[in-house]
Amino acid sequence: MFAVLVTHDRTEAIALGDEMAVLAEGRIRQVGPALEVFRHPADLVVARTVGVESVVPAHIAGRHYGLVDLRVGSATLLAV
Repeated sequence: MFAVLVTHDRTEAIALGDEMAVLAEGRIRQVGPALEVFRHPADLVVARTVGVESVVPAHIAGRHYGLVDLRVGSATLLAV
């Protein structure tokens, strides 16, 4: 049996949903297990829709041996 729940409440979505679909800008942007969608949004639109607060603008400052230097404000972060 399946049920469809429409909610804007993150806690409710995680607690009640096994799978979720994110509808944004008139189309389904991501489908998957609820926790996976919240932990790994497919793109910036999904991240903003599900309320991920840790998305910040960054610029690639350099690349070295498979790592990327990201400039975030006055800080530089090293990413894989």
